[in-house]
Amino acid sequence: MTTHKREPTGAWRDSIFNSPPRRCVETQSKSTTRVPVSTETGWQFGDGGHEATGLMLVRHLQTFGVVKRFKSQPFALEEIGGHKGRVPDLLVELETGPVKLHVVQAKSKQFLTEEVLQKLGSERVLLESKGIGYHVWTNRDRLSKPTWQTVRMLDKGFRSRVPNDIAERIHTRAQSEKMLGPLLLEFGWEDTISAAALGVFHINALEKLHELTPIYLHFPSHLYADLFAKGNAPSDWWEGLAD
Repeated sequence: MTTHKREPTGAWRDSIFNSPPRRCVETQSKSTTRVPVSTETGWQFGDGGHEATGLMLVRHLQTFGVVKRFKSQPFALEEIGGHKGRVPDLLVELETGPVKLHVVQAKSKQFLTEEVLQKLGSERVLLESKGIGYHVWTNRDRLSKPTWQTVRMLDKGFRSRVPNDIAERIHTRAQSEKMLGPLLLEFGWEDTISAAALGVFHINALEKLHELTPIYLHFPSHLYADLFAKGNAPSDWWEGLAD
């Protein structure tokens, strides 16, 4: 049985979050999709569509108090005794919970070969031994196409900022509605989704948006409870990833 140590100290966390990324996606020479994501601390870059989706998702969760801070390409595993040349995709610090610090690897399921799974498994053992949660989000689950589409719409809405007077009208209308359709019909997609991104009302960022999408007056944190949960996957989860 793995012995779980306490999480890294606050000083270590601060040093990681305040330091440059260990792998600069913005200036990579290899052919890949580099997606900029605007955050409270400036621009961060997702290396490929799945990592960018993860970045936009955790930024959305940060807006409503689930995530305290996050960072792409946060540290090299060799800095904490791991293999040289391995850099996790995301480091996420939650506001509350028994485990606050989590590493997320954003991957395409079709590329999870046996060799890749072995590397991910060794990373999980290392990080969990240091009290850091470890998660692999793929395009077949946490980073599915509906999530990919919705977080990009929310990201655009977050940056476009619906005018205050329209936001107030959307807020009033949302009090008497249960689905997104009436708001879209009255205010249009751009202002309505911007209002959702800014918390005038709330939607589920893990599902595709359409007229029948449920809306919430309070942030539905229960919809995201499994994102950083431990122990809810079957024992053969790692093997199942490659199926």
